[in-house]
Amino acid sequence: MSKIRFTITLECQPDTVAPATRLKRLLKTALRRDRLRCIRCQELKPEEATK
Repeated sequence: MSKIRFTITLECQPDTVAPATRLKRLLKTALRRDRLRCIRCQELKPEEATK
């Protein structure tokens, strides 16, 4: 049986909390509560983020 995978693009809004910290908190919650697994995470280059 093949595994189901999704691609999600997130954008951080300006705040006092570092974007990497927010992403870490989000993934930690998803991984523990919903038994999800992060298999790839990468920051987009500025020119890719505007597409």
